[in-house]
Amino acid sequence: MPYTLEKKNILFGLVLTALIITLVYANTFDVSWHLDDYDNITKNPRITISDLYPDTLANNFIASFDGGKYEGREIYRPVAMFTFAMNWYFHQDSLFGYHLVNLIIHITAAVFLFFSINLLLLTPRMSVEDKTLRYQTALLAAIVWAIHPIQTMAVTYIVQRMASMAGMFYIIGLFTYLKFRFASRIRSKLFFLLGYILAFCLAVGAKQNAILLPGATLLVELFFFQKITAKKIFRPKVLLSFLILGLFFGMVAFVYTGGDINELFQNYSQRRYTPVQRLMTESRILCFYLYQLVYPVASLFSIEHDFNLSTGLISPWTTLSSILFVIGLILTGVAALKKQPLLGFALLFFFLNHMVESTILDLELVFEHRNYIPSMFFFLPLSFFYVSYFKDLKIQKNNRFMLVLSSILLTCFIFILGMGTYLRNIEWKTEKSLWLSALEKAPGRSRPYQNYSAFHVQFQKDWDFVIELNKESLEKNNSKPAYSKMVAYVNLGLGYEKKGEIEKAIKYRQKAIEVFPLKENIAGYLQLLVKADKIETAAKAILQNIKHKNLNQMGLNLRTLIYLKDHQLKPALKSGLEAILKDPFDLDAITYFGYANMVNNEYARAEHYLNKAISLNSPNQLYIGIALIQNYFGQKDMAKAEEQTLKVLEHFSLEDIFSMLDSIQKDAYPILPLSEEEIRAAFAREIKVQTKELENGRAWKTQEPNI
Repeated sequence: MPYTLEKKNILFGLVLTALIITLVYANTFDVSWHLDDYDNITKNPRITISDLYPDTLANNFIASFDGGKYEGREIYRPVAMFTFAMNWYFHQDSLFGYHLVNLIIHITAAVFLFFSINLLLLTPRMSVEDKTLRYQTALLAAIVWAIHPIQTMAVTYIVQRMASMAGMFYIIGLFTYLKFRFASRIRSKLFFLLGYILAFCLAVGAKQNAILLPGATLLVELFFFQKITAKKIFRPKVLLSFLILGLFFGMVAFVYTGGDINELFQNYSQRRYTPVQRLMTESRILCFYLYQLVYPVASLFSIEHDFNLSTGLISPWTTLSSILFVIGLILTGVAALKKQPLLGFALLFFFLNHMVESTILDLELVFEHRNYIPSMFFFLPLSFFYVSYFKDLKIQKNNRFMLVLSSILLTCFIFILGMGTYLRNIEWKTEKSLWLSALEKAPGRSRPYQNYSAFHVQFQKDWDFVIELNKESLEKNNSKPAYSKMVAYVNLGLGYEKKGEIEKAIKYRQKAIEVFPLKENIAGYLQLLVKADKIETAAKAILQNIKHKNLNQMGLNLRTLIYLKDHQLKPALKSGLEAILKDPFDLDAITYFGYANMVNNEYARAEHYLNKAISLNSPNQLYIGIALIQNYFGQKDMAKAEEQTLKVLEHFSLEDIFSMLDSIQKDAYPILPLSEEEIRAAFAREIKVQTKELENGRAWKTQEPNI
């Protein structure tokens, strides 16, 4: 029967843990969105919900990014995605709520780590009878883990709630298993066993790497409940346990991939490394993670790390030494099974929980949030040693100096850890601060240059600097070289387009398609061709890409626009109708289909669609308003033409109107055959009427544009 901690001690531990964590993360509640936050949350139609109907909530479970298509073909981290949807429903994109939930998850994980360590120290292999020793060890290990700077990415980066939530349910699962092992009544055992199964399902539902929980459970059983030494680990019963566990993981992988295990490696063609090279490189990265854990200085932590690939055992030379070091630590963990179960368990737990993300699966090489679960028990052996040593010092009356010194050192260590995390969170504050820090710490990687330039695109509008950063990024490393070059070329195209250097913009947009033909890039390239009045080139590109089904909604709309500019009426009508049928609420589709019907003398239908575009607050309301005047001329409905002319005059200044008419006159490839002189005459007549009314004492009211 496990000893139950006194309620006041439990309450003190909970409050102290929560208070310290909250203080350390107090500056995170307004940290901005970053990277995958946008695709997974703010741009995700299955997350940005406005009601709580069952069908809407069911969509949260299939809210994967799918390359920007959000097709929802399979279940994707449903537990974490559901919480994002709830955040959005209650406060949309207000940052505070997301960070508050992330912090609560982290505090909960730390609390259950505290409880789990208490129970571990009560197991048959440990049997620590001193309740103060157990309590202080658990509290110290949990707090050190929780405020360590390596957890920053999992807590402060909103979308990495997936990692922290998986960790929370993971440690709850271990806690319920320990309670199950200590329970004496069948009813209690059943209750905790069901709790373990539920926690396991929720952990995997938050992120797939929690699938390793059964392996960690086996480690707990071997190290803390069974009398098994390193020599006896090859006994049939133990080997059978490992075999069953391996079959379980194999079955999960089979189900996850639909029977095609190769799916786990299908994207390696885009990588600059092979699975074997990744595995060798990960040995060095694991050593780096360990270095970060034991030497948590600010300069070691970044969203981006620059690691050279290991292409051979001695290329670089640290590869072989890292592999041997990792193997040595694993063997040390096995050897510690008999005499040092805390040390052995902490080491094997760390490496076990890196098996999914730090071996051969097709993932990015290094991210600090991957240590959230593996590091949970990392500080347990040291905490136990420190508390035991401190207890001995208290007994020895002549060692008062060492007692005070050890207290001061521990306080300083906790303060340094907390301050390191607090300062790291300052770097996460904005896109600018995050990527400027990454530029300094990983100057050999391309992504910091590109993402820092994205900040300048959004806020600074410094196009020369954007161009400079992206040209420099082309010379840097990336795990997906083709994709990285595509991003740089798109950014260069945007920079030159904003500077008015259209030919250069077209060149880089074309390069982006050549290295990585995303639909969005193709549509952007075509849009630029239309803007540059390269209609023939755009028309050929449209036909080529439509044939290969490489265009999204924007591409369909551009095709309609090009047909209109090229005076191909029937294809324009057909293309416009296809775009409308695909998305009846797409503003460009509605507008261009209205134009196509107007050219086809289907004036009533054109009037319907053009008025609908205005009601949807089209940014092109002035042009659409002028088009409607021409449409009424075509209907020979002069009364409506005069009414529409008055509407345009009420919403836009004469300067804007005549500037638009001048640009229509100069358009080399007009969308519509507008009679510019006839429209000018209509405005002139209406101005005369308004002038006479004004002279007769009637007020001429002007309104703001409805845009």
